[in-house]
Amino acid sequence: MTSVPLDVDSRILEAIKNQTDKLQFGESNWLMVGSRAEPSISQLFSGRTIAANSYEDAEPDVPWGATGIGIGLSATYNSSATKGVRLEIYYGWPVANYDTDAFREIDHPFGAGETRQKTYIFPVLGVFIRIRVRNLDPSYSVSVDLWSKFI
Repeated sequence: MTSVPLDVDSRILEAIKNQTDKLQFGESNWLMVGSRAEPSISQLFSGRTIAANSYEDAEPDVPWGATGIGIGLSATYNSSATKGVRLEIYYGWPVANYDTDAFREIDHPFGAGETRQKTYIFPVLGVFIRIRVRNLDPSYSVSVDLWSKFI
């Protein structure tokens, strides 16, 4: 990211701030130029199959100013499954350097042969976030949909 000093009247600066969601202004009216995702609902997985005793990761781009993330998880279980899925949240600071222990682990609702959907909300504590969906069943795969929205 690069910074460009702006020498403009505060009224103009305020008008620019109100007219764009693509610019980030730091202290002392410096314009922060970079490419980050805009806040919107993103479907991270659609019908993703997770094998028995396996997991899948999603690493959405964290937009500037985000303080939280809403996550929607839908899991469709095999009728013979005995265990469900676990949602795990990891934070990272430098690129691809995530915490080794999850910030939070939550067992998603389970029902053999059923589809269970739930929404979760977490704080955004790092520059990067990893959402892991872990299949706890030792024998059967699970089909998952995953959505995210930064807030």
